[in-house]
Amino acid sequence: MTITQPVTGLNTDVIYTLTWDDLQYDTSGLFPSAPPSQLDRFVIPAGVSYVRLSANVRWENNDDGSRLLYIVKNDDLTNIMPFSAVNAIPKDTDTSLPLTLQNLHTSQNITSPIIPVVQGDFFQVRVYQNSGATLQLGKHDPDPTKKRLKSTWFAIEVVK
Repeated sequence: MTITQPVTGLNTDVIYTLTWDDLQYDTSGLFPSAPPSQLDRFVIPAGVSYVRLSANVRWENNDDGSRLLYIVKNDDLTNIMPFSAVNAIPKDTDTSLPLTLQNLHTSQNITSPIIPVVQGDFFQVRVYQNSGATLQLGKHDPDPTKKRLKSTWFAIEVVK
């Protein structure tokens, strides 16, 4: 699942559950088709026993604070799967550098080990930042001629 438009207004010191708007494919029936309020999760169907989860976020850059990314199982904060915490990466002010070297964003990626699941378990991606400013996720290049990979995504692999 990916986010095709930037997620704006991520205020400082607030935990957000990401909502996904672009399903790439779902061969195992893990993404609910309705209601829209549940487009924030993968739900385990019958017959699935083990999965591996991955997520990536791309933060708008600023010089302050930290960024957190984690996957939570069944809305239980004591059951956090992978977790990533990074400090802000200052933007390089040397504009003579290629854009790819100017630290225009901060990316985070997490992957779980293979974990046991039962029917009805669900997984969500949550993010947090404390930069003191409102930030956005998934900022894509506005130039439609540049084909960039979607940068904020959530994936699940059915292992068994």
